[in-house]
Amino acid sequence: MTLGELGEFGFIDKLRTWAPDAQIDDDAALVQIGGSTFAMTTDALVEGVHFRTDWSSPEDIGWKAVTVSVSDLAASGGGSSSWLLLAVGAPRETSSGFLEGIYRGAGQACASYRAHLVGGDTVSAHEVFLSVTAIGPVFGQGLRRSGARVGDVLAVTGPLGRAAAGANLLLSQDPKKVVPEDAMACIEAHRRPVARIESAERFAPVAHGAIDLSDGLASDARRIAEASGYGVAIDALPIAPEVERIAAARGWDAEVMALSGGEDFELVFSLPDEHVGDLIPIGRVVDHGVVYKGEPMPMSGYDHFPESGNL
Repeated sequence: MTLGELGEFGFIDKLRTWAPDAQIDDDAALVQIGGSTFAMTTDALVEGVHFRTDWSSPEDIGWKAVTVSVSDLAASGGGSSSWLLLAVGAPRETSSGFLEGIYRGAGQACASYRAHLVGGDTVSAHEVFLSVTAIGPVFGQGLRRSGARVGDVLAVTGPLGRAAAGANLLLSQDPKKVVPEDAMACIEAHRRPVARIESAERFAPVAHGAIDLSDGLASDARRIAEASGYGVAIDALPIAPEVERIAAARGWDAEVMALSGGEDFELVFSLPDEHVGDLIPIGRVVDHGVVYKGEPMPMSGYDHFPESGNL
């Protein structure tokens, strides 16, 4: 069976038997070191899959690579004061200026997240790729997707869909009918996403579980349900206002971009009602099922190994 036939979720199911000790149901592995709990994660960004060099500057690419991994730490109850290793692969003809830009962008992200780039690797490759390994302390024992409890509110750190709208604008190469400020806000969300470490610091002490929205709410809500053994009922979808306006102007579906586009890197916490604070409630943890506005959740979201391609 090929990866395309398995799909990303099918591949992950296989990993449960191939690597039984791996913590594959969470954004990061939680490990005990010297009596303290640390989150550890690794993420790869590949040219043509996660970024295009004609869309993003080298600094943007370096920033995004760091953000993706730090966001996983944040979803595990940490994110700040972390250490990172950056591996870069590139063709032999890649300019040193391009590589310098990648490390400059990674350094900018590290400074923003109070993280430290302490090492890495370089290798020859057919296209540019970056792989970041990150480790950092978490609050208490950390957060897992499996921590969700029946009755918990599901609440998100911000509105959704900007990154998907930005990617669609870049794909279309047609800015007609779109307010420039809306377009730039969405394009920047694609190029330079932000890890919500401040929210992790605030809500990790009171939340039962969390996930970061890297693949889209449709996929990631299902992951909460599968990991916790319960269900989720989503009854609200906070769509970014720029996305609403762009979708109306271009004839696109704002709901699909917010629900399935991915790469928003907002956090979804499962937590008691009294601790929701300024988070945006979107639903609850229930006994069973994965439901969106009273109907079964569509099987959509980013899949790295789809049979027929991604949006």
